Amino acid sequence: MRVRWGSLGFENGKLGYPVSGEVCGQPDGGCFQRFQGGTINYSLTRGTYL
Repeated sequence: MRVRWGSLGFENGKLGYPVSGEVCGQPDGGCFQRFQGGTINYSLTRGTYL
């Protein structure tokens, strides 16, 4: 998640600051993290995506 957030400019990018920690244990083995401007998701099958 940090790498993806960094590629978007960290807090100066479109997502802004994180507003939650990583939440894991999703049905597909994935995680997500919420930011001021959106959410970064991760799954074993899709990788990291917005």
